[in-house]
Amino acid sequence: MLLATSLPAFLADAARVPASLSWDDDGREIPADEADTDYTKANLGKPFFAEDAGHALNEQLPLSVLSEAVSSNALAVGPRRDLAQAAWLRAALLGDTRTADEVAAVLAGLVPELAAYLNSYLSTTQPDEKKYSALYAWLKFPGLEPVVDIGVGRETPLKQQDMLRDNWWCRSFVPPPEPEVLEESRKIIEFTNAAGPPPAFLSPVEIERGAKEWASLKAFGTAPNYIARQVVDWANRKPNDPRVPEALHLAVRTTRYGCTDKDTARWSKAAFGVLHRKYPNNPWTKKTPYWFKD
Repeated sequence: MLLATSLPAFLADAARVPASLSWDDDGREIPADEADTDYTKANLGKPFFAEDAGHALNEQLPLSVLSEAVSSNALAVGPRRDLAQAAWLRAALLGDTRTADEVAAVLAGLVPELAAYLNSYLSTTQPDEKKYSALYAWLKFPGLEPVVDIGVGRETPLKQQDMLRDNWWCRSFVPPPEPEVLEESRKIIEFTNAAGPPPAFLSPVEIERGAKEWASLKAFGTAPNYIARQVVDWANRKPNDPRVPEALHLAVRTTRYGCTDKDTARWSKAAFGVLHRKYPNNPWTKKTPYWFKD
């Protein structure tokens, strides 16, 4: 993959079948017994993006190249599905509606349960309406994220809420280790978080564009804060949109079941306040009795 001089050659080796699978829940990388767990039975022999491929796709390839990759048949169904959802959401969040429209048609075939929401996105041409349509889809499908997974990744279906808060995107690719294994893991974490040089087939313009897009995406901050902020803006701009009360309800839920930081409580309270002030008798308001803080 590192020697690839074209996108098809890069994709041919970007997804690989792991030699073994392990939970690695204690940081010792002791493989799980493949015969005893549904986890290994379900995933053994399937290809996944490794660290180097994942970092190149997430941090270096621009949306124009990601869209081309989604349209090709070089990837197996699983990795292609993951790449398609990442490229669509990233394009929608960054306001690249042309690329988002291109990818939406492919993604609808790969994830049929998303088709109605993608068709809604495609049916409007106004940038603000497209943004709100994408936000609504993201709220309804907490497994969507603007990056591909490294390794097996999220096992919970896209439309279901993950019990371990792996919802609506966490920016950290490597989960923080337990305190007792921090020192042993530090070098590994630094290595897996360090992207190598951009793929050789990218032009200087593409390299610059990819870096700018990744920087813009990282600047959004943790997903619940961004989502709540955008939904509050949506409610203020389009208060009669019938999707808004549910969107505010779901925005509050992101602050309970997503990745949070010190500012999350403020945005949780803000979305909660708008919902209760503007829509006091709405059923979604009655389903939202609390806002959340750490």
